[in-house]
Amino acid sequence: MKILTILLNLFWVINLQESNKLTVEVTGLNAKEGKVLYALFANKDGFPREWENAFTQGDLAFKEGQCEFVLDDIPNGVYALIVVHDENGNGELDKNFVGFPTEGVGLSNYPKMAKPDFEKAKFILKEDKRIEVKVEKMFS
Repeated sequence: MKILTILLNLFWVINLQESNKLTVEVTGLNAKEGKVLYALFANKDGFPREWENAFTQGDLAFKEGQCEFVLDDIPNGVYALIVVHDENGNGELDKNFVGFPTEGVGLSNYPKMAKPDFEKAKFILKEDKRIEVKVEKMFS
């Protein structure tokens, strides 16, 4: 009976820790205010372009050139995050005639913008975590 009690308590503790809080600090925004779009992917399917395949996505306004947001109740897993500085507020990433972004873009685990790759951008979430995503504008 004592072993059963210990196992039930252990199962209860493990279940409490299955959802996590992800805090994201967005840096590199080149305006005092505006809108940020984000998509959190739980696998490489559609990353980073097909946001309908994301685990969660959203948008939020920022002021004073600073942006921080929190995603709650994220299960343990492997994720990659893309953040877009939606400079004109149209709700999408604008591109030039060649297809390159004309608005700022940032990816998790990318200190400098490069070709997006889920394997490079991924991070493990198994407890509350804080990450920084640097947004860079590559083309005008």
